[in-house]
Amino acid sequence: MPMNAMPESWHWRNWNGADVGLKPILSRPGWNWPRAMMRPGMNKGVNNGMNKLQRPPIGLVLLLSSVGLMAGCLGESGVKPGLDSGASPAATLTLADLRAVPGVDAEVPLSGDAREKAIKAYRDFLQDYPTTTEYQEIRRRLADLLVESAWTDDSSGLTDRTTPDSRSADERYSEAITIYEQLLAIRPQNPATAELLYQLAKAHEGQGRPLRAIEILQRLIGQYPTANTRLYADAQFRFGELLFGEQDFVRAEAAYGAVVKLGEGVAVYEQGLNKLGWSLLRQERYDEALEPFFTLLDRKIPPNSDPQRLFSERSKADREQIDDLFRAVSLCFSSLAGIDAVADFFERRGSRPYELEVYRHLADHYQRKGLSTDAAATWLALARHRPLDSDAPRHYLKAIRLYRREGSQQSVLITRAEFVERYGLEREFWRRHEPSSFPEVITQLQTSLVELAGDSHRQALKTGSVEAFEMAEQRYRRYLTGFGSTAGSAVDSELAVEMNFQLAELLYQRGVYSRAVTEYQRVAYERGNSDRGSEAGRSALKAYAQQLKLLEGEAQTLWFERFTESQLRFVRTWPEHRDAVAVFSRAGSELLDRGRLVEVAEATETLLQQQGVPVMLRQVAWTLLARARFQQQDYPGAEHGYRQALGLAAADDVRRTALREVMALAVYRQAEAARDEGDQPRAAELFLRAAADGGSESSVHPRAQYDGATSLLVLERWDPAIRVLQQFRDDHPGLPLQQQVLPKLAFAYDRGGRRIEAADAWFELGRGQRPAVERRQALLRAAELYQQLDRIEQAQAALERYVGDFPKPVAEAVAVRRKLADLAHSSDDEPGRKHWLMEIIRTDRFGGDDSTAPVAAQASLSLAEEQVSAFERIRLTEPLQQQLTKKLQAMKRALKALEAVTDYGVGGTTTAATYRIAGMYHELGDELLNSERPRGLNDEELAQYELLLEEQAAPFEEQAISYYQTNVSRISGGQYDAWIEQSLKRLAELWPARYAKEERSETTVEALD
Repeated sequence: MPMNAMPESWHWRNWNGADVGLKPILSRPGWNWPRAMMRPGMNKGVNNGMNKLQRPPIGLVLLLSSVGLMAGCLGESGVKPGLDSGASPAATLTLADLRAVPGVDAEVPLSGDAREKAIKAYRDFLQDYPTTTEYQEIRRRLADLLVESAWTDDSSGLTDRTTPDSRSADERYSEAITIYEQLLAIRPQNPATAELLYQLAKAHEGQGRPLRAIEILQRLIGQYPTANTRLYADAQFRFGELLFGEQDFVRAEAAYGAVVKLGEGVAVYEQGLNKLGWSLLRQERYDEALEPFFTLLDRKIPPNSDPQRLFSERSKADREQIDDLFRAVSLCFSSLAGIDAVADFFERRGSRPYELEVYRHLADHYQRKGLSTDAAATWLALARHRPLDSDAPRHYLKAIRLYRREGSQQSVLITRAEFVERYGLEREFWRRHEPSSFPEVITQLQTSLVELAGDSHRQALKTGSVEAFEMAEQRYRRYLTGFGSTAGSAVDSELAVEMNFQLAELLYQRGVYSRAVTEYQRVAYERGNSDRGSEAGRSALKAYAQQLKLLEGEAQTLWFERFTESQLRFVRTWPEHRDAVAVFSRAGSELLDRGRLVEVAEATETLLQQQGVPVMLRQVAWTLLARARFQQQDYPGAEHGYRQALGLAAADDVRRTALREVMALAVYRQAEAARDEGDQPRAAELFLRAAADGGSESSVHPRAQYDGATSLLVLERWDPAIRVLQQFRDDHPGLPLQQQVLPKLAFAYDRGGRRIEAADAWFELGRGQRPAVERRQALLRAAELYQQLDRIEQAQAALERYVGDFPKPVAEAVAVRRKLADLAHSSDDEPGRKHWLMEIIRTDRFGGDDSTAPVAAQASLSLAEEQVSAFERIRLTEPLQQQLTKKLQAMKRALKALEAVTDYGVGGTTTAATYRIAGMYHELGDELLNSERPRGLNDEELAQYELLLEEQAAPFEEQAISYYQTNVSRISGGQYDAWIEQSLKRLAELWPARYAKEERSETTVEALD
């Protein structure tokens, strides 16, 4: 039952001083009465679980059953005056006179129209006789009828009335409340006050004011605790129901507790017990709640009773009420410690006949809540409690299903293990029960043994535990003992075969090969023709092979003979088996490995001579024969055998690759022999044939290609060698031999006159991971070939790679930079040329020697020439002073650059630099003399200006002569070059008196001094 649900409750008692009984009415919030308090025969419909009662027929009301008693309470006169008496009708009319009104009879229960007529009669009476002594009693009766009719109509959903009095239920409650309150005001301490308070509380509750009803009942309980036990009990119960509806469970507990304290004599005792338990449960005081619930269960199911029989004899309402109690108990136990709490409770309280029902209902509760694990644990506890009951193994099945649904594989395995141990075919349970009556249990037993054996098997493989291996073997053998020999169906037989096979696998994996052989062969040759037969026979051979490794000496020899015989038995039994070829091959290989080559040859040749041998076996025979020949170094014979085997292989035979491999190896060995004998043409042919026979994927292929190309190079057959080497590069890009192929290919290109390919190959070689000397030579050769082909950019790339990778030797690096500068110059790449000239100077400055100085000096001179050219481009025009300043600055830069050249002390560049310096001084003097004259000068001013220019130019000319003389003076040191010759010519022009005559002898040289 959900925690927010409430058991059904009783309807209010109609307290008018007489015991009119308990009248169940329609279900209302907070006023739902337990089914157990319904009187038999009321035909109450009951929903599932703890749902509310269906709406019953409207209860009967006894209106005037206690006239005498009430007359005693409300008035003294019992005389019924006639209408014609002298007394006032209002003063003499009694309630008895109302019996003459149609529909009003104190002995007849009223409902529907009859009740409405009675209400109307009471209203008319009160209107016509306001002074009668029974006036207040009639009002009381009217109020009771109003509450009854409003309660009934409100509960049944009636809203429209066909009677003259069409007031709503709320209006009727209000009218009744007014009457009750007025009566209480008139007689607050009247003996009937408790009943009036009870009815007033009912009216307030009916009007939807439960808190007011609670206040009134609290007053009733407080002021009249002993007025009437039954009334007090009902008031306390109603008080508890209202508090429960308001979720004031603590006070509701007290109210229900008061009812229970009154004992079994009160009608609502059992309902009080039930609701007391619920109040404690809603406070989450589960352990305390169990006390009233179990007290009630003890009343419903007495000691020594048979619960199942009792349930069958009880009414449907009683059975449902007991089920509700079990559900409440399940809620408590599930909120405590579950099955542990159940066990603890019965240990403290003692056993009960319904104890198993508690477990069952708790398990059902867990299942309804989706708590499969808890439900499974409860079923297991129930089974363990009565393990020999017929339902006990079925409880295990339920638990297994629940654990599986929950995805708890470990719990499934544990439960299966316990199930198998408790209900194996050899256990006590089957001495009491006939297995044929439990087909589902037997099926589960088989399935469990299979799964448990499989799990133990897996654990053994995972952990290597000896205990796990032994447990798995025990479970396999337990299955075979129970189901292997007595199986009555093909399915069971196949399962027995499978379990026997798995047992053999286990023994094999444990390393107990001799025992594994026994089990494998039992499956293969003793359990009939099964799907596992050939596999078991094959596995037996594996076990034989493993056992063979453990033996030595004579024992090993003996075992090998048995192994060989087993292999032959396998092939004889399953000649078409896919592994028959492999088995035959293995047998031959074992002989080959042991060096028994003659036996292999004899066996295979004998087989090849027989008729009707399958193609695959013939192929294996040729292969084994070829292997024997190869080991005997009979390579032509081996090649022949492999070619025969390859010819028998289908196009999609996966062994074709291996056969081609070994056949190519046999050819390769023949090629090596020819090469060693000096027969290069034969060697080249065989190497290339080995490569072709093996295919590009063969391990022989790359070596055979390489060696074949090498033989072709020796024979100077450049083009065929190039083709083979190119193919090698395409076929095997990642092999280490590629390092050897590229130099050979570059050499073949170069020698074969294929300069473009050769240049590219040398360049690639220079960029690779090779010895430095090889790379330097390759890059220089690549640059040379590129330059020959007028591929300047590629030549530059090769040389740039050279200087980047090989800064040393410095002299070679400087020479390469000189080439780069020249290539840049030839390409009109002046920035590039300048860059490389500066690189030459830098390299010489920081690591050069005597061999690099001339190159650096020449580079420095080339750079200085640019400064000289810049000087020469500046002309002395107006404004003269500005232009002269620019030209002098340019001259200063050029002089600095030329002086750097002379610092090298290299003859040719020094004389050139000196000549350039002299030339700049000479040019500056001439420029001054020939410069543009200012405008506006008269003749005299112009003459003075020119005289001034001559004075300014004279020193520059003298400087020029001095530098020319410096160059000429080097003749005495044995130096003479074009720059010295040019200097002599300039001196002849500038100083003709001394240098204009021809100098043909040493005298001339001396005169120069």
